[in-house]
Amino acid sequence: MNSKIVSYLHFAFRSRKAVLGLNKLFEMKKTKISCIILNQNLAQNSRDKIKNKFGDLIIFESEKMKELFRDLNLSDYKVLTLLKSSLSRKIIEELKAKEKLSE
Repeated sequence: MNSKIVSYLHFAFRSRKAVLGLNKLFEMKKTKISCIILNQNLAQNSRDKIKNKFGDLIIFESEKMKELFRDLNLSDYKVLTLLKSSLSRKIIEELKAKEKLSE
């Protein structure tokens, strides 16, 4: 995955603008979330729950996201949530550009 995205995400963790875990996601208010990144290892049942509750938000779930979780050494986690911030907007732009290139 793009090293720029990985470095942005490392900074997002340090600045507490990124949250890991499915349970944390469901505890959060929808208005604070910018986007949700799903690992390919996530069960279809959980995917459906996330899409039902957060369907109007940006959700990344392509095969590239598995690579992103691996590059961040977060392979054990299934969900990465970005909170609203200018940093998350930049990460979203980069992820969208990366997905377009892979199409």
